[in-house]
Amino acid sequence: MNPIKVGYITASQFSGTTLLSLLLNNHPEIASIGHTMGCPFENPEEFKCSCGSTLEKCPLFEHIHRQLDSEGIRFHYNDFNTAFRLAKSSRINPYLVESLPRVQSNVLDNLRDTLCHNLPRIRDRKASQEQSNIHLMSSVLDYFDANIYIDNSHSPYRMKMLNAVTGLKLTAIHLIRDPRAVTNSIMKNSGWPIGRAIHSWIKRQTEITRILPLIDTSISIFYEQLCGNPDEELDKVQELLGVKKIIYKECLNTKKEHHVLGNNMRLSFERIKLNEEWKISLSGDEIHYLNDVLRQQTTKRPHSRLTEIIDYYLNQE
Repeated sequence: MNPIKVGYITASQFSGTTLLSLLLNNHPEIASIGHTMGCPFENPEEFKCSCGSTLEKCPLFEHIHRQLDSEGIRFHYNDFNTAFRLAKSSRINPYLVESLPRVQSNVLDNLRDTLCHNLPRIRDRKASQEQSNIHLMSSVLDYFDANIYIDNSHSPYRMKMLNAVTGLKLTAIHLIRDPRAVTNSIMKNSGWPIGRAIHSWIKRQTEITRILPLIDTSISIFYEQLCGNPDEELDKVQELLGVKKIIYKECLNTKKEHHVLGNNMRLSFERIKLNEEWKISLSGDEIHYLNDVLRQQTTKRPHSRLTEIIDYYLNQE
């Protein structure tokens, strides 16, 4: 059996990944449900698929449920069993599948992963979750009669784990948005103070740029360029994924169903619109503070990929 081709979108939160998922889903050879790990909602009547239906009434998610149930694979509408949970404790699990505390090292990550693999109970749990991912992706591709699955789950660690799964062939898509815009969105949506918000962007981008070279095939695209010239940016992604190029015309293909989970914009998206609200919402002092924090980061590692990204945005001032 040929491996499933997966385009994995890795990014900081609030970087436009739902937009990119919706746009890529326009393509007849591509299929996506956005957040492949699902969303742990509490009220099933309030959480909607981008098609407007609750997941229990959405034709795609009904299809997924039937397919996985026939394979004996656990699937719930608010828990797809596709997130990697190697420990039952929600406090311990991040140390097994995400970043180690105060450490940025591929070598130590690999040692941790090897240790987990040598523990039978954890190894079996991981293998079960790998199969859940494979079967869910296969089910979505079967529904759309497509051959490339787009996973918009953000985490570079999940990307690394999927890249090691036999049966998957992964291409990484690094979506980057202005860190000041991301900071503004985090402050607005999560209520975090500005310092915590900008450092969360730096931490995630440091992780992504460290792990991305481990993936054989990858591309980086900028949210602002995607909004300004979507066909040029999406041409690059289509070429990398090896699909026939189509014209996107800055909007959704209404002839194709869209069942994408993610940001609330999925429920009302019609056309691409660049969001630069941060330029109005942030005060001059806040922008000055963010610029200083970002410049300090470039001083620490002047030749890093993260510095290139930061310079790209600061040089547009």
